[in-house]
Amino acid sequence: MANRRIDGALLKIAEVKYVKILGESTIKIWQFIGLELVKINQN
Repeated sequence: MANRRIDGALLKIAEVKYVKILGESTIKIWQFIGLELVKINQN
């Protein structure tokens, strides 16, 4: 039973890290798209 609780905790931690990484890369992608759109609009 103790093992299950530890696994659950590790899964939660991994999930939080994954969401955080996913969120940060999504923001970077949108910033990149935004910069590209600005360049296109300036031409």
